[in-house]
Amino acid sequence: MNTGVIHAGPRTTRIGCDGLAEKPLREIPAGGIVKWTDEQGITHYEDYRGSAAPAEMQLVTRFPDTKEYFSLNIETASGTLPASFKSKISKKAIWIYEHYRTLLDERYLSRADVHLVVHNNRGEYEVVKNQYVGEKSEDVPGFYIVTGNRAEILHEGNDEQTLKVMVHEVVHVINNQLFGPLPRWLNEGLATYVESLDRDQQRPASSGERLRFIKKQVGLPLLENTSVRQLLATEKEIWTLQGRRVYYPLSQLLVTYLLQPENSEFSQPFLHELAAQKCGGMDVFDYIETHYRRGITGLDANFRHWLRENGSVAEQ
Repeated sequence: MNTGVIHAGPRTTRIGCDGLAEKPLREIPAGGIVKWTDEQGITHYEDYRGSAAPAEMQLVTRFPDTKEYFSLNIETASGTLPASFKSKISKKAIWIYEHYRTLLDERYLSRADVHLVVHNNRGEYEVVKNQYVGEKSEDVPGFYIVTGNRAEILHEGNDEQTLKVMVHEVVHVINNQLFGPLPRWLNEGLATYVESLDRDQQRPASSGERLRFIKKQVGLPLLENTSVRQLLATEKEIWTLQGRRVYYPLSQLLVTYLLQPENSEFSQPFLHELAAQKCGGMDVFDYIETHYRRGITGLDANFRHWLRENGSVAEQ
């Protein structure tokens, strides 16, 4: 089932998977700088806010309008968090939405209500995790819940690590808002791709940077022993600890490859179709098999060639 649309005058309203109208991105007038001259002939400059400059003042420059992408609510089940957490997460989430604007038509972008619950007590966190994920689930410091755009995070004193986990889970919430349920490899790959936005250049880390990071952090897995077809087929599997050591970095690299400019002829229609069918759960495996040139076999060959060019996988 695709998300529906209601045509109301010049504006098209998308209907979300819950049957309610989605919230479109809202323009926030940023204002600008104006100048005026007092009775002594002295020129003054000052900021103004809103969509129009005061009539009695001369416009010098206008700031670009911004968008309201989401509302962010952070709840602590117990204890407190640094006051800077919300602003840091908001700033990162804005960058992520800005990047998605370069990948998606704006009709597929909608505002998300992001709700984060942080637990300072592991016991309380495990109770919630077991309730939603299951008692035999992976030992992870955070997880997101599809219904309610909510994520639960464990905070055990390491503020930097907790902030990193919070950002990662926010990306999952945003992905769910924009694309609906995704195969794990694609969800994790997109999350690590967009959360690596360079705060100066506002771009994802390059393929070379990502490869160097993987080598440094986890040691380069034996990528040549896992095919793209194998990775895509893990959609309904539980990733074991051993499997995660390969699947996580392989997912990062595959999404990085798919979103390279030379692949835009495939990746942009792919992302648009994911967004258009977010309520119906598009068969990603089948889509790639039928829409990528030479299917998954062709994707595997091209991906390995790209990896070899980056010096990560030996020629086979």
